[in-house]
Amino acid sequence: MNMIRDSLACAALVALAAGCATVPQFSNDPGDWMVVNLKTGAVDYPVFASVTAAAEALNTDANKTDSMAFRRVEAGYYYLQGRGALNAKIGQPYYIGLFPVTARQLELMRGADADETAVPQWLVPATGISYAELRGGPDVPATAGESLGDGPIARLNARVASAGIRFDLPAEAMWEVAARAMPPQKIYRYDWEWYFADYGQVGREGIEATLSDHAWWRGNADTPDSYGRSGEPRAVGQKKCNDLGLFDLYGNVSEWCLDATARETPPAQFCDAPAREGAYRVCRGGSYASGADSCRSSARGSNIPGCGFPRVGFRLVAVPAAARPPVR
Repeated sequence: MNMIRDSLACAALVALAAGCATVPQFSNDPGDWMVVNLKTGAVDYPVFASVTAAAEALNTDANKTDSMAFRRVEAGYYYLQGRGALNAKIGQPYYIGLFPVTARQLELMRGADADETAVPQWLVPATGISYAELRGGPDVPATAGESLGDGPIARLNARVASAGIRFDLPAEAMWEVAARAMPPQKIYRYDWEWYFADYGQVGREGIEATLSDHAWWRGNADTPDSYGRSGEPRAVGQKKCNDLGLFDLYGNVSEWCLDATARETPPAQFCDAPAREGAYRVCRGGSYASGADSCRSSARGSNIPGCGFPRVGFRLVAVPAAARPPVR
């Protein structure tokens, strides 16, 4: 029965995708990986033989300070089996940061002196910055990359204007698809609440034991990292990455997303067009102070957009500059 159900679900998704209008593409079909130099605005698209090779090559201090590394995610329909009937509809390809934006990277986005020497505390996620400050206002755009006022993200966009990309916070559907590391129209394994395992496989004790390999969370919050930090945000990239090569999706710091919300339940429509009604803004991933249940791919939190918080940071996405409206 499960095989029949899953086959029907896949067939329905293929039919939906086939009937979808052509989605916008990046102008130069750049590939799976992107590196942006925050000093010069130069954009490079390195090629790697595997995700493992890319994650090892890109997990450097340089890509946590003076540059940013990104992984491409394709447009498509993503069947979130653990969500029941809720599918994620991604109308355009996008790149998502390998790490949460660090303190050093935020300073460069703001226009700080690019010649200062990096220090260890610059490798930790930038926190204490509000949604409104990041985007130059509290309003939710129709799609990522739109309606940016003066703020760090808009200044970064001005620096890379010739590259055909625009940066923004991710819609929460974009964040969850990347966290689950799922290819379009695939359903097996992706009912897992954590990308590496699920209760049905290993039970709660197994999840909590394994989570420490992938995240800084309440279970290892007092364990010093390689820089001696404990009980606070840690330098990014010290834990295992997911199957897309992304680090620190669970724990460390929670991450701002574009969507508005008035409650903790997911929206009826789940796509790269962010929800626009509600006084709060969605945060994803949990933090170093969160329990395992709050460090799941589908777990949601929220905060008011006008305030910064010591356990909330952000991760950027890049979309085609001439983006069309997302699939609805």
